[in-house]
Amino acid sequence: MNRFAEVVFGIPVDRVFLYRIPERMDTLCKKGVRVFAPFGRRNMIGYIVGFQNNVDIETKELIEIIDKEPVVPDYMGKFTRWIADYYLCSWGEVIESAMPEWVDIKIINKSELKRVKTRYREGSGNRDLGLKNSQKSSATGIQSLTPYQANALKKILDKVNKEIHHIFLLRGVTGSGKTEVYIRTASEVLKSGRKVIVMVPEIALTLQISQRFLTLNYSGRRIAIMHSNLTPRERYDEWMKIRNGEVDVVIGARSVIFAPFEDIGLIIVDEEHDTAYKQNENPRYNGRDAAVMRGKLSNAVVILGSATPSMESYYNAQIGKYEFVSLPERIDKKPLPVIEIVDTRGGAHGGKIISERLKTEIGKRIAKKEQTLLFLNRRGTARHIQCAECGFVWRCRNCSISLTYHKKENLGICHYCGYSVIISDSCPECKGYSIGYKGRGTQRIEEEIRSLFPDLNIERMDRDTVRKKGEAKRILKGVEMGDVDILIGTQIISKGHDYPGITLVGIISADDSLNIPDFRAAERTFQLITQVAGRAGRGEIKGDVILQTYNPDNYAVKCAKEYNFIEFYNREGKFREILNYPPYAKMALFIVSGRNEKIIEAVSHSLGEIFDEVIKRHRDLYQQNHNSIERFGPSKAIIYKIKNRYRWHIILKTKKTGDLKKIISKIIEEINSSSLLKKSIKMDIDVDPINFV
Repeated sequence: MNRFAEVVFGIPVDRVFLYRIPERMDTLCKKGVRVFAPFGRRNMIGYIVGFQNNVDIETKELIEIIDKEPVVPDYMGKFTRWIADYYLCSWGEVIESAMPEWVDIKIINKSELKRVKTRYREGSGNRDLGLKNSQKSSATGIQSLTPYQANALKKILDKVNKEIHHIFLLRGVTGSGKTEVYIRTASEVLKSGRKVIVMVPEIALTLQISQRFLTLNYSGRRIAIMHSNLTPRERYDEWMKIRNGEVDVVIGARSVIFAPFEDIGLIIVDEEHDTAYKQNENPRYNGRDAAVMRGKLSNAVVILGSATPSMESYYNAQIGKYEFVSLPERIDKKPLPVIEIVDTRGGAHGGKIISERLKTEIGKRIAKKEQTLLFLNRRGTARHIQCAECGFVWRCRNCSISLTYHKKENLGICHYCGYSVIISDSCPECKGYSIGYKGRGTQRIEEEIRSLFPDLNIERMDRDTVRKKGEAKRILKGVEMGDVDILIGTQIISKGHDYPGITLVGIISADDSLNIPDFRAAERTFQLITQVAGRAGRGEIKGDVILQTYNPDNYAVKCAKEYNFIEFYNREGKFREILNYPPYAKMALFIVSGRNEKIIEAVSHSLGEIFDEVIKRHRDLYQQNHNSIERFGPSKAIIYKIKNRYRWHIILKTKKTGDLKKIISKIIEEINSSSLLKKSIKMDIDVDPINFV
């Protein structure tokens, strides 16, 4: 009897392909192993996801089996299948995202086959990732719990000990000791022999939280870390250690949710509100929501922690899907920093970025040898460069966006595609010499601060400065040791970091996030202000915050000043409910893109007509649930062109996820039967979108 393998590939085609299994390979073929298989004119790596017998259609034959044992065990197969179904992407793409980078090979030849198989057999040596085998505790003693921490821990451990799936939303003000609750819970889970996954939004946070977890000091076991800044070899090493059962805790950014653990007892998502958990390319999954599902499939407890929970998570707590647990006070009842609003309207500060009030407070900290943190969520020196004589603006040749000026390199840089150009002294259009640099970024702040305080040790932490390996660690170590007087940065420094020497936080402009054309603009502003303010006063000395804004009367700013999350949630919730926005609705964003502007416009409008026709024809799918489907667009994306591809958006919105999926499935069927989407045209689907730019 002939056997046939069902194989998926890491391509944007959501279907399985059948291959005949040669007799010599029959005993080696297992569900979850990688194979080499012919695909069109090339050979590709695929993953066996099932088998069939006696297929009537003509099929090609597998070339080679790569693995002796599955790299995609059943539990990972179920999890990746759920992600593919929920986020409407290909199963093969999801599986490939779950694999270490060395698996990601598209075109195969004999030498490549030999190299991959050899590497897989040999494994790799240990490399130092900043964590030691000894697992010696860096703590001087066991920290006593506050009553609120003890209450939270009691509730969580009750579910942990019963080994049942449960989701906790742990809302703790900054400095309230959420990490201590994480660690104590993890300790109990590890005693039972189960595994722990810890997810953080920023790579810079992995080392700090890893060092905290070293205080567990359990059985000399290793902690693995996984994130994109590791080399391919290092990522492979960590993945193999996890797969081989050599570690019990894995800590990392979004993709850590794919760690090959089988017996998971606890999943922690720190700063659960952070938009970095959402991937902006296929597969477009949200790490936080994927963590909830992996916890369900593993029968594990999930803790979603934040000082500023997302509207969606708090809503889920309100309707009983999550259990809400609160840490409303800082440890030792330390006061939260006092936030003072400085109104920057009317040009009162003469064009200076640093107001006189903030300058005075920085001076006081210098005199007392205390540290200051300055926050602006924009890199570079200036947002755009413009000729004052003819109005010419330096723009990216690949994207419909102005270039950001980076003075140190004298470059205009596109932060979307990486295109850069040297900025000359004269305008390329009119040859004039009146070149203006508009807006401000972290480089500009650094320049102004260095001119005001030339003798201080000043560091800047943003994507430009931390690209070099080890640079983030060096900067943060300097802050921890008290060697850095003033730290300037973007949102990289806004969350999770705990440095007692920082007693002043300056928020340069609270308005940047408010002015984004997005229904979540107020939520992001409230979260950023609250999170950044929380970096101050975590030691023995109370903290202060200077908040510069053009919108002192905005409710997001006012609620953040008082740390009033409930008031903000209630006001924002009313707005969202009236306009039918998440968490009161489900959304899907369709991104249509291509290189020919006129063709993409025509295709987008034709797709809009298909959407309307399908929604009308299949209204029985959603009207039986007393539901409706709204369509918005097609319209040009806010950033119309990225990497030489023109972009149009179509949005679907409805109350129920199931109804949305049914309609999208019918729409995809209709589109596939048409000839609209040719090879040059791409349509991506983003379920539960975060980025509408």
